[in-house]
Amino acid sequence: MSLIKEENNGEISGLDFKEKLILTNNLGEVEKRNIGDLVESCLTQRDISKDFLCTDRLAFHVTSFNPKTFAIEKKEVRGVSKKKVNSIYEVILDDYSKINTAESTKCYIFDNCRFKETQVKELEIGNYIAISNTIQTPLNYKNKLNLLDYNQKRKLNIKNLIENYPEKLDCIKQFLRLNRNSDWKYNQIMIESKERGLSITQLNQILSLLELDLETTNQYIRIITRGDDKLKPLIPICADLIYFTGIYVAEGHSTKRRIIISNSNKVIQDKCQKLAQKYDLGFSRVNKNDVNYYSIVFSNFFALFGRNAYTKNIPSLLYNIDENLKSILLRALFDGDGWVEKNSVCYLSASLELVSDIKNLLLYFDITSRIRIKLIKYVNNKKELEIKRYYVLTISGKDNLEHFLMKISFSLKYKERKLKATIYSSSRSILDLVPNCATYIQSLRNKYNVKQKDLSSHVGCSRPYISMLENNKRFPSKEIFNRILDFDKDNRNLSNLLNYNFRRIVSLRKIQPSMPFVYSLDVEDEQNFSAGLGNIFVRTT
Repeated sequence: MSLIKEENNGEISGLDFKEKLILTNNLGEVEKRNIGDLVESCLTQRDISKDFLCTDRLAFHVTSFNPKTFAIEKKEVRGVSKKKVNSIYEVILDDYSKINTAESTKCYIFDNCRFKETQVKELEIGNYIAISNTIQTPLNYKNKLNLLDYNQKRKLNIKNLIENYPEKLDCIKQFLRLNRNSDWKYNQIMIESKERGLSITQLNQILSLLELDLETTNQYIRIITRGDDKLKPLIPICADLIYFTGIYVAEGHSTKRRIIISNSNKVIQDKCQKLAQKYDLGFSRVNKNDVNYYSIVFSNFFALFGRNAYTKNIPSLLYNIDENLKSILLRALFDGDGWVEKNSVCYLSASLELVSDIKNLLLYFDITSRIRIKLIKYVNNKKELEIKRYYVLTISGKDNLEHFLMKISFSLKYKERKLKATIYSSSRSILDLVPNCATYIQSLRNKYNVKQKDLSSHVGCSRPYISMLENNKRFPSKEIFNRILDFDKDNRNLSNLLNYNFRRIVSLRKIQPSMPFVYSLDVEDEQNFSAGLGNIFVRTT
């Protein structure tokens, strides 16, 4: 049951620049980052063009696992490196988890209840790979949104700040004189003329001078817009904002001045309009499907989630909200682009990154899901037939569907009714399996002199089913595997395998890297970490 180690003899390992990491930073915040972006940000400008580098100990933690206990753990990143490379491998699993990596990077083949380190170039189609069902959790939840982070060029009105801190007036005037050499700017602020605005940099300088912060003074500062200055820099991350965000990601797009939600359902539109009314945003119905929401400030924020269907994603910000708000976000997403089929709940998107993000967020609620490709034919503006690639996320299995109903569900009653009906008719999940464990089960029975009949009686299946497990004709579900482990008194750590997902390789091919380098992490202890779409465990050092 131990980890089989193989040395890479100095060969090139590492991941493509664009491979995703879910990590925590020194503030305990969850970050979703490209590994290349992380590595390059740790290097000086002088170093960036060099072939290979390592930095000092860093304040990042990644998801790793202990090869002795199989426990999934959080480990510190001690350094980073990069290496020039001409080609890499694309590895795709049967749930469309995927990773692009150098040929000598190690992956973990699962066979007979142990992990075997194997270089990517030696992988074969049909191998089962270990991926993590655990996502990093923030130490503290985000409860406020700073609109200035997404509106760096906006000007600010501080008239109320001046009026509410009369004892600081001389200090404020002195600062303004340094910038204008007169009282002109102060007067423009107080009469609220077109020249009343201060930049974000100037505001920060004033607050520093006054020994104040934005949190304390937020109610006295307003973002200047074309209408009345009503928006404050900090707004609460509340249910209305999160629901609108989820519907935007599912059903919206934006321009520089407006946000368009395309959904004719009255329940959804009413929920979206609650946010508009809360912040006095203008909105108008264009047709039965489309409603325009007018706000440059909010439009700049929603650009973070992608302007169109192909660029949609869930940024780091929403990995850091509490579970109640995550539930509302997922509910809105499935209200928009989700539906119920027989024995499953599905979600469709043109963005692979988005469905991978949704897959991650579902893990916070102990819900596993799969992704598959769907090709859709349509006629373009030139009346030519085209085929577009979409990605379908599927939640199936009674356990997963019950968790979805209890923790997320739908706002739309007809979808909720369909969900309840399909749960009633669903069987237990046969998708989360523990593969290639035939030899282990045979040796376990022999070691403790347990007959197939006794084992089948304990786990709740037939004796012929145990025989099929021992010949690798069937793989046990995690539920059955956990009951089998009741007989294994010497390997209690194997229960930690239930925190993994084991997916089969369906595609291996050489491709060109997106950059001339591959990027590696130096991780404490066992050096492994999860990465890529689907959180595949790799070892790059």
